[in-house]
Amino acid sequence: MTTDVGSAARSPTSPATCPADRELPLCRLRYGGSASTWGFAIYRASHDDYQDSILPAGQFASSPEDALDCACGLYLNDPSAWLTASATDTPTD
Repeated sequence: MTTDVGSAARSPTSPATCPADRELPLCRLRYGGSASTWGFAIYRASHDDYQDSILPAGQFASSPEDALDCACGLYLNDPSAWLTASATDTPTD
């Protein structure tokens, strides 16, 4: 499986290419004036559209890598992608 970030003006989308060249839309990024911080919209297969979303860390914008990790975790069944460092820490007594 591969991912490719295409660009459509200021909102690149990121589909995953599965075996047999089947593309699976994952997310859309929205440029906000910084190359390191982008808005995030998850693809909703049930509506065939994108919905602005909050990333697992509670942010509306972050790095493209964070957005892709979140989308892959959702659509490619890897919930560990949603865990932040503080969420995975075990409490101590």
